[in-house]
Amino acid sequence: MTFLKTLYFIAIIPDPILCGRIRQLKEELRDTYGVSHALKLPAHVTLQIPFHMNPMKELKLEGLLSSFSERHKAFPVKINGFGAFKPRVIYLKVEDHAPFIELHKDLQPMLAEELELLEREVTSKIHPHFTVATRDLKNAIFKEAWPQLEAREFKAEFTAQKISLLKHNGKTWDILKEFPLKQ
Repeated sequence: MTFLKTLYFIAIIPDPILCGRIRQLKEELRDTYGVSHALKLPAHVTLQIPFHMNPMKELKLEGLLSSFSERHKAFPVKINGFGAFKPRVIYLKVEDHAPFIELHKDLQPMLAEELELLEREVTSKIHPHFTVATRDLKNAIFKEAWPQLEAREFKAEFTAQKISLLKHNGKTWDILKEFPLKQ
Protein backbone atom coordinates (compact mmCIF):
# COMPACT_ATOMS: atom_id res chain seq x y z
CA MET A 1 0.00 0.00 0.00
CA THR A 2 1.41 3.43 -0.93
CA PHE A 3 0.70 6.62 0.96
CA LEU A 4 0.84 10.11 -0.44
CA LYS A 5 3.61 12.15 1.06
CA THR A 6 2.93 15.58 2.49
CA LEU A 7 5.23 18.60 2.57
CA TYR A 8 6.53 19.90 5.92
CA PHE A 9 9.17 22.29 7.20
CA ILE A 10 10.51 23.39 10.59
CA ALA A 11 11.07 26.99 11.65
CA ILE A 12 11.30 29.61 14.35
CA ILE A 13 8.27 31.92 14.20
CA PRO A 14 8.25 35.22 16.12
CA ASP A 15 5.51 36.49 18.40
CA PRO A 16 2.15 37.45 16.81
CA ILE A 17 2.81 41.22 16.95
CA LEU A 18 6.07 40.93 15.01
CA CYS A 19 4.48 38.42 12.62
CA GLY A 20 1.84 41.09 11.97
CA ARG A 21 4.46 43.77 11.28
CA ILE A 22 6.28 41.49 8.84
CA ARG A 23 3.01 40.53 7.15
CA GLN A 24 2.17 44.23 6.71
CA LEU A 25 5.55 44.69 5.04
CA LYS A 26 4.88 41.73 2.71
CA GLU A 27 1.46 43.21 1.88
CA GLU A 28 3.08 46.58 1.16
CA LEU A 29 5.52 44.87 -1.24
CA ARG A 30 2.61 43.06 -2.88
CA ASP A 31 0.67 46.30 -3.32
CA THR A 32 3.70 48.30 -4.51
CA TYR A 33 5.58 45.75 -6.63
CA GLY A 34 3.10 42.93 -7.27
CA VAL A 35 5.12 40.29 -5.38
CA SER A 36 2.95 38.05 -3.23
CA HIS A 37 4.58 34.62 -2.96
CA ALA A 38 6.10 35.40 0.47
CA LEU A 39 2.57 35.89 1.84
CA LYS A 40 2.00 32.12 1.60
CA LEU A 41 4.15 31.62 4.70
CA PRO A 42 4.11 33.17 8.15
CA ALA A 43 7.19 35.20 9.12
CA HIS A 44 9.86 32.65 10.03
CA VAL A 45 13.50 31.58 10.08
CA THR A 46 13.90 28.15 8.49
CA LEU A 47 15.60 25.42 10.53
CA GLN A 48 14.72 22.58 8.12
CA ILE A 49 13.88 23.24 4.48
CA PRO A 50 10.67 21.70 3.11
CA PHE A 51 10.70 17.91 3.07
CA HIS A 52 8.24 15.19 2.10
CA MET A 53 7.01 12.74 4.67
CA ASN A 54 4.25 10.20 5.04
CA PRO A 55 1.62 11.83 7.32
CA MET A 56 1.55 8.55 9.27
CA LYS A 57 4.95 9.62 10.69
CA GLU A 58 3.65 12.92 12.12
CA LEU A 59 3.41 11.59 15.68
CA LYS A 60 6.97 10.26 15.48
CA LEU A 61 8.21 13.64 14.22
CA GLU A 62 6.26 15.47 16.92
CA GLY A 63 7.89 13.27 19.57
CA LEU A 64 11.34 13.95 18.12
CA LEU A 65 10.75 17.70 18.04
CA SER A 66 9.31 17.70 21.56
CA SER A 67 12.39 16.04 23.05
CA PHE A 68 14.67 18.17 20.83
CA SER A 69 13.09 21.47 21.95
CA GLU A 70 13.35 20.47 25.62
CA ARG A 71 17.15 20.30 25.23
CA HIS A 72 17.55 23.81 23.75
CA LYS A 73 17.09 27.20 25.39
CA ALA A 74 15.00 30.12 24.23
CA PHE A 75 17.16 32.95 22.85
CA PRO A 76 16.90 36.63 21.91
CA VAL A 77 16.64 37.60 18.24
CA LYS A 78 17.33 41.02 16.75
CA ILE A 79 16.27 42.06 13.26
CA ASN A 80 18.09 45.02 11.74
CA GLY A 81 17.51 46.17 8.18
CA PHE A 82 17.15 44.50 4.82
CA GLY A 83 19.36 42.11 2.89
CA ALA A 84 19.14 40.31 -0.43
CA PHE A 85 20.15 37.20 -2.28
CA LYS A 86 20.37 39.19 -5.50
CA PRO A 87 18.27 39.31 -7.58
CA ARG A 88 15.65 36.79 -6.39
CA VAL A 89 15.12 37.30 -2.63
CA ILE A 90 14.72 40.28 -0.31
CA TYR A 91 14.75 39.62 3.41
CA LEU A 92 15.00 41.11 6.88
CA LYS A 93 18.44 40.58 8.42
CA VAL A 94 18.93 38.64 11.64
CA GLU A 95 21.90 40.01 13.60
CA ASP A 96 23.13 36.91 15.48
CA HIS A 97 23.10 33.73 13.40
CA ALA A 98 24.79 31.52 16.04
CA PRO A 99 21.70 30.25 17.94
CA PHE A 100 19.94 29.33 14.69
CA ILE A 101 23.03 27.61 13.31
CA GLU A 102 23.39 25.59 16.53
CA LEU A 103 19.75 24.45 16.39
CA HIS A 104 20.09 23.55 12.71
CA LYS A 105 23.34 21.66 13.29
CA ASP A 106 21.75 19.57 16.07
CA LEU A 107 18.48 19.03 14.21
CA GLN A 108 19.82 17.89 10.82
CA PRO A 109 21.40 14.54 11.81
CA MET A 110 18.37 13.57 13.89
CA LEU A 111 15.93 14.28 11.07
CA ALA A 112 18.11 12.66 8.40
CA GLU A 113 18.42 9.48 10.44
CA GLU A 114 14.93 9.21 11.90
CA LEU A 115 12.91 10.41 8.90
CA GLU A 116 15.06 9.14 6.05
CA LEU A 117 15.15 12.51 4.32
CA LEU A 118 16.26 12.68 0.72
CA GLU A 119 19.70 14.15 0.06
CA ARG A 120 18.17 17.31 -1.44
CA GLU A 121 16.09 17.78 1.73
CA VAL A 122 19.16 18.00 3.98
CA THR A 123 21.18 21.20 4.12
CA SER A 124 24.57 21.63 5.74
CA LYS A 125 24.32 25.41 6.10
CA ILE A 126 21.67 28.01 6.77
CA HIS A 127 21.58 31.79 6.54
CA PRO A 128 19.01 32.94 9.13
CA HIS A 129 16.68 35.63 7.75
CA PHE A 130 13.00 36.58 7.30
CA THR A 131 12.05 36.47 3.62
CA VAL A 132 9.73 39.28 2.50
CA ALA A 133 9.91 38.83 -1.30
CA THR A 134 10.83 35.72 -3.30
CA ARG A 135 9.98 33.48 -6.26
CA ASP A 136 7.75 36.01 -8.04
CA LEU A 137 10.40 38.72 -7.58
CA LYS A 138 11.63 39.31 -11.14
CA ASN A 139 14.94 41.01 -11.99
CA ALA A 140 13.31 44.26 -13.11
CA ILE A 141 11.18 44.44 -9.95
CA PHE A 142 14.23 43.68 -7.79
CA LYS A 143 16.16 46.53 -9.44
CA GLU A 144 13.28 48.89 -8.66
CA ALA A 145 12.56 47.70 -5.10
CA TRP A 146 16.04 46.99 -3.74
CA PRO A 147 17.40 50.60 -3.64
CA GLN A 148 14.30 51.65 -1.68
CA LEU A 149 14.48 48.77 0.81
CA GLU A 150 18.25 48.69 1.18
CA ALA A 151 18.16 52.21 2.65
CA ARG A 152 15.02 51.63 4.72
CA GLU A 153 15.10 50.97 8.45
CA PHE A 154 13.39 47.98 10.02
CA LYS A 155 14.28 47.02 13.58
CA ALA A 156 12.65 44.48 15.87
CA GLU A 157 13.45 42.15 18.74
CA PHE A 158 11.78 39.05 20.10
CA THR A 159 12.62 35.93 22.06
CA ALA A 160 12.62 32.68 20.10
CA GLN A 161 10.50 30.61 22.48
CA LYS A 162 9.36 27.70 20.33
CA ILE A 163 10.09 25.57 17.30
CA SER A 164 7.22 25.29 14.82
CA LEU A 165 6.34 22.37 12.56
CA LEU A 166 4.52 23.57 9.45
CA LYS A 167 2.49 21.52 6.98
CA HIS A 168 1.52 22.50 3.44
CA ASN A 169 -2.24 22.44 2.81
CA GLY A 170 -1.93 22.52 -0.99
CA LYS A 171 -1.85 26.33 -1.24
CA THR A 172 -0.21 27.77 1.87
CA TRP A 173 1.63 26.65 5.00
CA ASP A 174 -0.18 26.01 8.30
CA ILE A 175 1.41 25.68 11.72
CA LEU A 176 0.79 22.05 12.65
CA LYS A 177 2.33 22.11 16.14
CA GLU A 178 4.69 24.19 18.27
CA PHE A 179 7.36 22.91 20.66
CA PRO A 180 8.49 25.20 23.49
CA LEU A 181 12.19 25.82 24.07
CA LYS A 182 13.55 25.79 27.63
CA GLN A 183 13.05 29.13 29.41
